[in-house]
Amino acid sequence: MPLNECKKFNNFISKVIGFIFRSDRAKCIEKIKEIGVEKFASEMSYAGKMTYKR
Repeated sequence: MPLNECKKFNNFISKVIGFIFRSDRAKCIEKIKEIGVEKFASEMSYAGKMTYKR
């Protein structure tokens, strides 16, 4: 299922949070699918980031 069709991913609150924090949530989800949760978490921790910026 494409992310834009997912009701948990694409709802009003999620859009507001993404806008406020200027995060690219779709990019984060795609990266997690690509490399896995543990590797994603360690990469983000190493880089000192909490999310990818738009």
